[in-house]
Amino acid sequence: HTLDLPEGVVRDDTRKELVEFAQALAQRGIDPDQAKVDWEKLEGEMRGRVEQRLRAEVLLDALAESLGIAVSAAEVDHEVEHQAQHLGVPFAELRGNLAKGGGLERVGALLRRERAVDAALKKCADAGA
Repeated sequence: HTLDLPEGVVRDDTRKELVEFAQALAQRGIDPDQAKVDWEKLEGEMRGRVEQRLRAEVLLDALAESLGIAVSAAEVDHEVEHQAQHLGVPFAELRGNLAKGGGLERVGALLRRERAVDAALKKCADAGA
């Protein structure tokens, strides 16, 4: 049984990945229009990866919900602070950039999913002990 995903989300995320790929080519000095890339094949491959990622996110979000896992704004800020130190940029700058594009929500969702996996693994380990 497969988990149905909204076509618009799959299409938009696939398109975003294609654009990022083309930008990466351009940053390396390769004209995406002149690159020897089978764009249709690449789009199909990316779509498959996007669908897998989205299904995993939906399942992990459901797991987090069932386990009552939440992430506070302070915890998101702590993670952003850690990332800022790692990247060597000021916290306020990174936080501001993330806030503009929904990045803070993505950081919170990622933390929540990580905690869901950790909690599920702990339950499995405890059950086996």
